[in-house]
Amino acid sequence: MDAAEIRADTAFSDYNKYQDIANYQSTIDHYQGLIDNATSDDEIAQYESAIQHYQGLIDSVQSSLSSQAGNYYSNAQEAATFFNQQRDIYNYK
Repeated sequence: MDAAEIRADTAFSDYNKYQDIANYQSTIDHYQGLIDNATSDDEIAQYESAIQHYQGLIDSVQSSLSSQAGNYYSNAQEAATFFNQQRDIYNYK
């Protein structure tokens, strides 16, 4: 595998991970809204448990991001841009 192809694969993988993080954060926000409107302590406990679960998923995904993530990009858009650049380099050869 060419170096550009490897970097592109890594960037695309990280892009997908950033998308997962965004989705999990959206779910957390949803549950936070449910907590704000909850009428019982049982409901609140359920929603807080769900939030902790999704926060754990975010932490897990963040720990699996490549070390490259800190060097080249810090969000999904930057990862996608880097992926496209690397793809173009690879396709140019």
